[in-house]
Amino acid sequence: LPTGQSCKFKEPPCTERYAGWCERTDRELIPIFLLDFWDYIGFGIDFAAVKKKRMRILSVIYIFSLMAAVQCTGQQLETITSIEFTKQTRGYLDKIKISKDSVQGMVENHRASEKSRQYASRIDQDGWARLLLSLNDVSLKDVDGLQSPTMARAHDGAVHSSILITFENGQTISHGFDDENPHPDLKPLLLAILEYRTASDKQ
Repeated sequence: LPTGQSCKFKEPPCTERYAGWCERTDRELIPIFLLDFWDYIGFGIDFAAVKKKRMRILSVIYIFSLMAAVQCTGQQLETITSIEFTKQTRGYLDKIKISKDSVQGMVENHRASEKSRQYASRIDQDGWARLLLSLNDVSLKDVDGLQSPTMARAHDGAVHSSILITFENGQTISHGFDDENPHPDLKPLLLAILEYRTASDKQ
């Protein structure tokens, strides 16, 4: 530079807004990406393709949410192979078993004209992930020790009900309770199971 002249450097643009992105969690970023996705729909023509892309995005979200839940809680949710719900009294049995790809159920009522009825349907990856996510806040190792809110079944004052969870290694954990009233920690799981029982029963 000539003597007596100074050099001025142009200041770089503010990076604070960009740094903010790096500090966001997955739960904060996912809705933003989804909003961008919905903006594209307004300009698209092939709505079938758009719907397929949307389902793929939702599937990825569920899978990552499940993985995050497993990593954060240390629970081996991914090793669960089936979940069963059973209600029974004298002469009556209502049972549903949900695995990674199927829903199977049966109802036996020896006091009705139709003694036995069975039903079955498929369950997709998203449905199975939602079912497992209902156990996100549950300590699996403590399920066996959860207390039933009521004990009316002890004197035939309620239906005997139970939830049985089976793992890949053959290990099982279970919880017994009255009617459809399990320990509060397992209430979300039971509600999810009942949705599949109702849906399968109608097919």
